[in-house]
Amino acid sequence: MRDRTVAAARAALAWASQGAAQMMAAAARAAPGGAAALALCAALLGPAAGEARADRAAPGGAGAQAPRPEPALTFAVVPQRNAEETVRRWSPLTEWLTRRTGIRLRLVTAPDIPSFESCLARGAYDLAYMNPYHFVVFNAAPGYRALAHRTGKGLQGVIVARTDGGPAGLEGLAGRPVAFPSPAAFGASILQRAEMKARGIDVLPRYVRSHDSVYLAVARGRMAAGGGVMRTLRTAPPEVRAALRVIHTTEAYTPHAVAAHPRVPAALRDRLQGALEIAMAAPDAPLAPLGISGFVAADDAAWDDVRALSVSPEEAGIHTGGRRPCPSD
Repeated sequence: MRDRTVAAARAALAWASQGAAQMMAAAARAAPGGAAALALCAALLGPAAGEARADRAAPGGAGAQAPRPEPALTFAVVPQRNAEETVRRWSPLTEWLTRRTGIRLRLVTAPDIPSFESCLARGAYDLAYMNPYHFVVFNAAPGYRALAHRTGKGLQGVIVARTDGGPAGLEGLAGRPVAFPSPAAFGASILQRAEMKARGIDVLPRYVRSHDSVYLAVARGRMAAGGGVMRTLRTAPPEVRAALRVIHTTEAYTPHAVAAHPRVPAALRDRLQGALEIAMAAPDAPLAPLGISGFVAADDAAWDDVRALSVSPEEAGIHTGGRRPCPSD
């Protein structure tokens, strides 16, 4: 009798391991010593057999488990502005993308551009809005992949000075302090310094962390001039804008990128790319706070014009080391 009970239990266990718990129960009832076989199966399977029966009897009951939500993807934004202002301007768009795609996004930024670069180098961000030169560097390693770039003409840098005096052009900056957000700020630093170098104009660079800090330093007369881009200049506080004038505009290049780390699944990348592309035509898409009109889907080759500048990370002052805190830490 005991041998037949054990045999029936073993047969039932084999079927259960293939996802056939109902076959287990039927076999146990049909075999001699069926009740004993069913009890032995339950003991060997632990709570699984009982839970399977409970789930069949009462769907959504104690045995049923709700699926765990997918963890949110981090969406980092280059800190052209202070953290509070970055969150105020970008959180409506990340919330809109979450509603549009069903992909949970968590907006993050960094205290300064070197910290942002260090986190990109470590692959700490799932998604990031970064300047064109950042994309070229961090596309090479750790492999961020392009989703889109801003619409409109290419990115152009500007140099601003005070409206009530100051230099009239680049030549008047020789030997004077000029503010930039960071060495690797493409539109607000790399382009301007490259064009001044080509003209033989040597200035005294001062790095002040953000576009806002550049404009404020120039407006208050602490710097002879400063580098920025028209988008951030247009959205600077009115009293700061009124104190500044543009004295130089650079050549144009492919604008800022929205890119994804290679660990982000292709299906999610495609959904986000599609949502970014339709944002311009969606009346509820909150693009106005960003000072841009929309995004265009792009692949990695869109930034070949930036690659052609042949500026090395060392020349640009890119920060790829250090242990600055990142969202993944």
